[in-house]
Amino acid sequence: MHLHCAPIVLTLCKMLVASVGRKDRLYVGCRSTLARLLKLGPPDLVHWTSQRRLLNVILRNARRDHNLRWFLKYKDVIDFEARRNLVLMMLPEVKEEDELHEMLIDRSRLLPESFDYIGQVDATELQGGLFMEFKDEEATGPGVLREWFCLLCQAIFNCDNPLFLPCPRDHRRFFPNPGEFISILFTFAVVLVL
Repeated sequence: MHLHCAPIVLTLCKMLVASVGRKDRLYVGCRSTLARLLKLGPPDLVHWTSQRRLLNVILRNARRDHNLRWFLKYKDVIDFEARRNLVLMMLPEVKEEDELHEMLIDRSRLLPESFDYIGQVDATELQGGLFMEFKDEEATGPGVLREWFCLLCQAIFNCDNPLFLPCPRDHRRFFPNPGEFISILFTFAVVLVL
């Protein structure tokens, strides 16, 4: 690198100290590069590739916890590998399989067991996702979860256990069923929808 790069490296150091802090190795490396540049003496003609090289090195060594959005201003300068690394680090981390709320449901007791699993759980646990399996069946995955949800909706909105009753005077209006079991079922349906 040449002294001509010093203003760019200085700007980069300022951005790094603001985003990752003074103790981070990216900032320390940038600061030492700036010190070496200032010792070089008079500037030579510098190719754009020398500036590009510095950005690429920084991006390849960056970690997910760094604030890297400011690199998007230089997306035309960085190479494919650095852009790829930048995009992958900006994507949210995928949750592990063990963070899913696991349920093992007996088809013959679909509604009560589903209520036991879902009704007693904190809403934040459900945000991680659900892992669904029926007892004595091998199938798992999103298809089983979709089937469970469809069966559950059919059971909740079954005509034998109506959540809503028609108004006796106006059949266009409906009211929540005041029955005790229906009240629990209604609460469960609201939890599932939300």
